[in-house]
Amino acid sequence: MAQELDICENDSENTRSYNAGVHGWGTADPKALIPSDLLGCGRKGFSTPDLSAGFHVWGCEFTPQVVNFYFDGKLTHSTQSYRFNPNSDVGGDEMAQDAEPR
Repeated sequence: MAQELDICENDSENTRSYNAGVHGWGTADPKALIPSDLLGCGRKGFSTPDLSAGFHVWGCEFTPQVVNFYFDGKLTHSTQSYRFNPNSDVGGDEMAQDAEPR
């Protein structure tokens, strides 16, 4: 399973929102070219002022216990880091068991 940490994910058409969180891509067929399953952990969507109207700073703090997400210097949300294993290209059972569909 591939893993991804999104500090800011925006579709570029809606300038008044973004998503942030951790997710893993998996598939029942390891030979598949396109993963079929998305497992989200601590993923959230946020409404914002018009993001194109000014400069903004996104941040992420990754510790052994928690992943903290920031927008313009303010903590927006946190998720437990045991759900994300950055040292592995194979997702652990912990991620699959605690996954929330997006």
